[in-house]
Amino acid sequence: MSRIGLRRLVLASALLVLVIVACSAYLRLAQSGLGCAGWPDCYASIVVPQAQPGAVAVPDAPSPAGSAVVRGLHRVSASVVSILLMVILLMGWEGLGGIQTRLMAVLAVVLAGFLAWLGRFTPSALPAVLLGNLLGGMLMAALLFALWRRLKAAPSTASGNGILARGEVLSGWLAGLLLLVQIALGGFIGARHAALACRGFAGCGTVSGIDGSVFNPFADVAMAADHPALQTLIVAHRAGAVLTAIAVVACAVRLLRVGAPWARSGRLLLVLLVAQGLLGVTASLMPSPLWAVLLHNLNAALLLSVTAGVVAGNEPPSMTPAHR
Repeated sequence: MSRIGLRRLVLASALLVLVIVACSAYLRLAQSGLGCAGWPDCYASIVVPQAQPGAVAVPDAPSPAGSAVVRGLHRVSASVVSILLMVILLMGWEGLGGIQTRLMAVLAVVLAGFLAWLGRFTPSALPAVLLGNLLGGMLMAALLFALWRRLKAAPSTASGNGILARGEVLSGWLAGLLLLVQIALGGFIGARHAALACRGFAGCGTVSGIDGSVFNPFADVAMAADHPALQTLIVAHRAGAVLTAIAVVACAVRLLRVGAPWARSGRLLLVLLVAQGLLGVTASLMPSPLWAVLLHNLNAALLLSVTAGVVAGNEPPSMTPAHR
């Protein structure tokens, strides 16, 4: 398989994983009542099919037909991604080049298998299942985008042009790790139905009734959506947002100083960071912020993907046939 064909397959796989991430977020958040017109009375309730005996649907929840379309798109995308990943491994093994690049492709397949296995337990009241799906999808998208960037950058970096220094790579690692923690904190807020614990920004500076069990992914904690203990999650997420923003800005500034071809990644990081902040504020202030939270979730995947590209796309595969 040609390198151009391989890059296109990897990029198609990465874009489809973003579709999967978006569909998963919609199904998870809509079923919890985040987008229902009866907000906040219907929040933290689970939407169930009307055909089930004794089932009670959330009032004004997204239509079953709409959810069925999203669920079908999710399944089709997941199936296509699985096929593409096997084609990349079996037909593009030589084109992948070095050990590190091949390992990235293998890890993507492993993540796909893990997510397929986790689907047996979804939906679940345990945050561990939600976090597994959320972080697994995010990591898979980031890994595939990093692999695409690595394959795309290999010819230009073979001569030493565009190679980042250790400081730039470390700043990418730091930004990526903080983004993962921040995404996990956001997942906890969704899993604990904590969106109502701290609406707006006033009165959220003091956390009362701290309960460490809300951070235990294997604890099924039953709390009202406005329980004071859930404020811990909101405050942690907002504090993490500040630290993450600082790390992302530092990484972007380093990339801008390097110049081409990395300055474009630096500018993209800054644009995505501003968008992420605006979406976060919108989700906190709106009465029923389903669309804002969905875009917030998708934008986080894009931020993580760009930082992964900075880390993994820096060095060319040393054993690529074209460069032996």
